[in-house]
Amino acid sequence: MLLKKYEGTKSGIKTFKVTQERLSAFARAVGVSSDAAPALSHEVPAHALDTRWLPTFLTLFREGDFELLTLMGVELRSVLHGEQEYEYDGYLKAGDEVSYQSIVAHITEKESKKGALHFIILETDFHLVGKESEAHHKVGTARSTIVYRRAAS
Repeated sequence: MLLKKYEGTKSGIKTFKVTQERLSAFARAVGVSSDAAPALSHEVPAHALDTRWLPTFLTLFREGDFELLTLMGVELRSVLHGEQEYEYDGYLKAGDEVSYQSIVAHITEKESKKGALHFIILETDFHLVGKESEAHHKVGTARSTIVYRRAAS
């Protein structure tokens, strides 16, 4: 149960500004067309593009996850990305400034002859910052399940 002690550990707080260029580039990278996201067409202003059309956009902001895995001594070559989940309490659009912080939400460990198998659940909450009326308003959560095999000693 060596990694269990890290439950509740938080990464540093990170911030980013959502830009139209970043939203458009992500849409192109994941193959979102103007049929699926009308804001990509010339008929709808580009500034209308938001994360409603890009539900996996939050995956770009994984620095906190990697910070925590490094702190725990998890070797990335022994990791399998098991699952990714997103919950939105609002949508992000160009011009939004967002803060986010990751936490080791839960760790389950199973022993086997080949070593310990750890199921690490990392959660990252995203909040709007800046505008007084929306300050610290939660806009979403990204939840990752990481499977890590630690070699038997």
